[in-house]
Amino acid sequence: MMNELILDGCAPFPLASYLKALGLIRLVAEQVDPQARGAWDRERFLLSSRLDAEGLVQFLLNDYRPTPVLNPWNGGSGFNEGPGDKGARDYVAALEDSRSTRFEAFRRSIAAARRARERLGLVEKPDGDQKARLIALCRATFPEEALPWLDTALVLTPERAEFPPLLGTGGNDGRLDFSVTQMKRLSKLFEISDGRPDKDAEKLLRAALFGLTVSGIPGDGIGQFSPHCAGGANASTGFDGGSQANPWDFVLALEGAMLMTASASRRLQDQGSSHLSAPFNVRPVSGGYASAGPDDPEMSRAETWLPLWARSASLAELRQLFSEGRARVGTHLAGNSLDFARAVAGLGVDRGLTEFQRIGFQERNGQAFLAISLGRFQVARNAQAALVDSLDRDGWLQDLGRSTGGHLPASVRRRVHQLHGALFDLCRVPGRATIQKALITVGALHRAFALLPIKDPWKHPRPCPALDPRWAQQADDGSAEFDAAAALAGLAVTNSQGARTTMRWLFDPTATSGGRTRWLEERQDEILRPADDLQQIARKALARLLVLHQKKSADSGESTSSVAATWRDASPRRVRLQTLLAWLNDELDWRRAADLFWGLLLVEPSWPELGAEPAEEPVQSNPPAAFSLLKLCFAGRPIRQGTTEPDGVPVPWDPDILLAALAGQGPRAVSRAAQRLRSSMLAPLLEEAWLPPQLSRRFASAVLLPLEGRTLGLLARQVLRPAVPTNA
Repeated sequence: MMNELILDGCAPFPLASYLKALGLIRLVAEQVDPQARGAWDRERFLLSSRLDAEGLVQFLLNDYRPTPVLNPWNGGSGFNEGPGDKGARDYVAALEDSRSTRFEAFRRSIAAARRARERLGLVEKPDGDQKARLIALCRATFPEEALPWLDTALVLTPERAEFPPLLGTGGNDGRLDFSVTQMKRLSKLFEISDGRPDKDAEKLLRAALFGLTVSGIPGDGIGQFSPHCAGGANASTGFDGGSQANPWDFVLALEGAMLMTASASRRLQDQGSSHLSAPFNVRPVSGGYASAGPDDPEMSRAETWLPLWARSASLAELRQLFSEGRARVGTHLAGNSLDFARAVAGLGVDRGLTEFQRIGFQERNGQAFLAISLGRFQVARNAQAALVDSLDRDGWLQDLGRSTGGHLPASVRRRVHQLHGALFDLCRVPGRATIQKALITVGALHRAFALLPIKDPWKHPRPCPALDPRWAQQADDGSAEFDAAAALAGLAVTNSQGARTTMRWLFDPTATSGGRTRWLEERQDEILRPADDLQQIARKALARLLVLHQKKSADSGESTSSVAATWRDASPRRVRLQTLLAWLNDELDWRRAADLFWGLLLVEPSWPELGAEPAEEPVQSNPPAAFSLLKLCFAGRPIRQGTTEPDGVPVPWDPDILLAALAGQGPRAVSRAAQRLRSSMLAPLLEEAWLPPQLSRRFASAVLLPLEGRTLGLLARQVLRPAVPTNA
């Protein structure tokens, strides 16, 4: 009969508690019940086996055989001569002299370690090549019971020995040698000479398994595995406190760590070089957790994403899970934590897993590394995470992780950090709000890169790649701010020679050749500062278009009117009438609209065939007549005065109208617009109007907005006399 034990002492965090759960299922399945299975239920571990709660306690107290944990290549490991190793040598000697069968594997492993050191003539701590040779010899001659520790603590590659972050640097964390610490903890739990449990071992074991509160917890160190037990400031009722950890927690955590064996993977494109491949281990990227800072990756050893599963799994299944320990995003394996988040959101990891506990090995206490929690990630499909793929073109996101060095200003490094955080949220939290946040952050970072002086093109961050049109589609929240920003960002004006001038070309000093985008240093002075709001952006864009228009006139030798008459505007989006009214009435959040504009400017424009216009919107008022006159002179398409001219009447551009409006000379702009319309055989109802300077400039900025044909018809009916039929 299978018993299901609820182990409240085993939680997904801290790391020691997670590893303790792995250690329990590993030991029970290997030494007592091969059919044992385990699963996570919220914040506790469920162990199913033929052992009941009392049977599990008695097994660990009386029959548990510890896995040998030895680091004979380290200083302070108990195998070197000299005063620094004296205490450690006592623990090694005690195990060597033990008569207990539970320590038999330890005795044989210690003997193998001594033979390996004698063979190399080592008395003191080995260094360099000697250390590498000793590690290789230990791997070749240690008994089978000692190999799990070796395969977890280090990996032998053809070039050198590498160390997975889970166990520090070769089985030690600073001056804390895990092998000696394991021997110390075992000596507190058992009489080493005969293997009998200590008088407090059972009390401490029940606390470790079932989360019971007990007194008399030893003041022992636990290293990186459990930060809240490591002591330090505010760790007690006074200003400072010492470490306090249950020895069972450390012993069982090391037993569980041995399920997470690393390996040496080979990159074919690297022509034979190897790299460390540890289970669910990735390079750190700042972001995705509340305390994240721009410099965290430089202070972090690595990240490990601990899998959680709700369906009961056997030891064989868990070995398979951790032996693969990979996540795939697109066509490549996840290399950093943002890649891993994308893989989780896209079900790139799918073996019945429900969550991942994100752990960062970060420098937090002096120069000591601690395994701190960086949050949880649900394993659930989030289709919007695929939006990040377009940012990953040509390895731009990978380069971005390497663009945070000291050669970049702190303000730019903060922008990179903010983008990482926004992309983590995009992968984790579905919704338009998170997409908009990411879009705004991408735009802000791109502006920050653009404004950097180009001292060395090879070190200068690359421009952001064009974003997939789905960014704009999925970020659209229906607001007037988004409507205006999207229409303006997608705007393009085509001149008489068929050349299209886009908003990105106006404001972004980049050029694309050979599939790669680069900055144009000679155009850096044309960049708009991020402080401009959307109304200011529109006015400056209009001024630049007028300059280009006049330059085309001068270059072509044609009159201003003939060149302007063939210019047309186009945009994947035309603003709604309500958005136009909000713009004219100063009811937009101009700053938010500008932030959206800079992000939408990076979206790759799509130019679909214009279909049927959306249903007419109910409006409470019409646009001001003065604006209608201005816009009809710059409609980007022929104007229909009534029903008698099906093709409409083209109105040539008159730059003086907009120059007057931009200068705040509203009455002059309105009068000039009425004159231009009359010259085009249209009959305006309005000849002049008073416009304050501020309103004149706002109306001028709105002239650039692309409007639907129905809205233009409304403007024409408002300020033009109906045409008289020719047969009247």
